[in-house]
Amino acid sequence: MGTYEIVAVLRPDLDEAGLGAALERITQRITEHGGALKSQERWGKRKLAFPIKKSRDGYYVLLVFTLDPGRSAALRQLLGLNEDLVRFAFGTHHPKPVAAPAAAAPAATPASSSTSGAPVTGSTPAAGQPSTPPAGPSHV
Repeated sequence: MGTYEIVAVLRPDLDEAGLGAALERITQRITEHGGALKSQERWGKRKLAFPIKKSRDGYYVLLVFTLDPGRSAALRQLLGLNEDLVRFAFGTHHPKPVAAPAAAAPAATPASSSTSGAPVTGSTPAAGQPSTPPAGPSHV
């Protein structure tokens, strides 16, 4: 079973009951194809970048679900026939990586030392001291 997501834009003229019914029909199609809905996020009504089917707005929804990879093409085709969907993007779900908690970091490493062990100095010399050019070949 693969994990997939659909970002759907639904018609802007749907009321709350109509929006709920449209999402229920989409969820029903997923379960009919052997999938299981994991999460649903309503992003709300937003302005589209360009008019689609004479609409300037649409309701955005993210659906995350599991499905057999062999059944994804049939589901995608069936969703294309849904009149409540203005547009949708169907793809593999890649969850946001969770940052691992910081392990026991060595406390003996000072913040002002470099990997060579030489102290790191600021980029501006102290007042009254000449600046030294960086080490290396001179390009004259």
